[in-house]
Amino acid sequence: MAIGNQPNAAQLNAQAAQLAMSWRSLAQQTAALQAYVTGLGSAGLQAAPLSFSSGDASAFITACNYMATLAQVYQGTATQGSLFNFGNALVALTGPS
Repeated sequence: MAIGNQPNAAQLNAQAAQLAMSWRSLAQQTAALQAYVTGLGSAGLQAAPLSFSSGDASAFITACNYMATLAQVYQGTATQGSLFNFGNALVALTGPS
């Protein structure tokens, strides 16, 4: 017997279903955030009570747009035609972890 977890078909199906539901949920949440941020625009992000600096507002909008691209690819409304490291692009939001 090999060491480690030896999943059965039901466990693999459950894990795949959970991941698919997570992707769907994240795509929906990301689209909603991007729509909200787009509605606010840079000026709205800079205004009270949010009070982002101009540079931070631009960086935040860019990060939301990157995440929206991932959501749109999932939803079939966009394609990603070139290599692009979204993990590196979003490191300002995620931090080093």
